Amino acid sequence: MPKAQPRAVQNTVALHSKRFRGTDREAIRKIRALYMVVYNSDHSLIPLAVELFHAVGAILEGTPMRHIDLRLVDKDAVLRELKEAGEIE
Repeated sequence: MPKAQPRAVQNTVALHSKRFRGTDREAIRKIRALYMVVYNSDHSLIPLAVELFHAVGAILEGTPMRHIDLRLVDKDAVLRELKEAGEIE
């Protein structure tokens, strides 16, 4: 069997100002706030991770944070995190 030859891969990294639109930045801030609340929670990570996964999907679909249904993750803490970071909805 012939050996695989490595190929050069085109660099696809772009500058942040060109790569992310405003709504993308907002989504990243929301995901970060959600992650910080889940990461710092005292509850078991597995159930929180499932809810985190679904919430990230809703964020990526454009759902405002206040309209995302969270049962295990403290939504008020997420909204506080967004407010403290300067991302007010």
